Amino acid sequence: MNPNLCESLVKEYSKEEVVENIYSIFLEANKRWEYDDDISQSIINWIKTNNYDPEYLFDLILNSRTPAERGCVLALFYDYGIGVKENKSLAAESYKIAAESGDLLAQVQLGFYLQEGWGLKRDKKEAVYWYRKASDDGFEGGHNFLGICYQWGLGVTIDSKLAFEYTLKAASAVEYGEPQARLGSFYESGFGTKIDLCKAFKWYQKSAANQYLDGLLFLGTCYRSGLGTRRDIHQAIKSWRYLGNHTSLYYLFEKNIG
Repeated sequence: MNPNLCESLVKEYSKEEVVENIYSIFLEANKRWEYDDDISQSIINWIKTNNYDPEYLFDLILNSRTPAERGCVLALFYDYGIGVKENKSLAAESYKIAAESGDLLAQVQLGFYLQEGWGLKRDKKEAVYWYRKASDDGFEGGHNFLGICYQWGLGVTIDSKLAFEYTLKAASAVEYGEPQARLGSFYESGFGTKIDLCKAFKWYQKSAANQYLDGLLFLGTCYRSGLGTRRDIHQAIKSWRYLGNHTSLYYLFEKNIG
């Protein structure tokens, strides 16, 4: 790549703005609970749109920021192999530096790495520590993962009431479709709360509005079976249509429903 082009772009986007833009992409993708491939592609698309060379951009972030400032964004490059060879250990190290400096998103990411054993020894209890730290500071991602931990007993004892409590906190953030779908399932099944099909339907609607796949699937099921709402086959098919290639349920039902 032409180094003069790189220098001109750095003048258009300051080093701080580069980091902020990539961080913002990652934060919004987490709110939508996107798959890793989609997140990395979103970052790559931003890089291409702004005519950056990935390797140049990686070096720029690596050499121009303090470890605490660059930690979370640098981790993304290691995590997804953007401009550098994928390295989960270095990603975990970078997330930890950022997490210890108070970066809430990095705290959740570090917790997930610990939970899964990516790049460092698996430790579900320490994962809960970082989720709780982010949650205590009001971060919805921390609420959400704590809810998951209490739901499934990951590093803690299963506690349906705490699972419901933390999931409700996360779901109350407008953009978070994943906890909204889980909260709907709690109301549908009576997990940590009383069964309330109308509330289940409401939360599935919210999740579907945020284009979360399970929300769309469950909303279609509500319309299909009349759970918390009037039975409406056409609305069911409409919800499932948005699932596209992610599931064949829509196609199965469309073929079998007159």
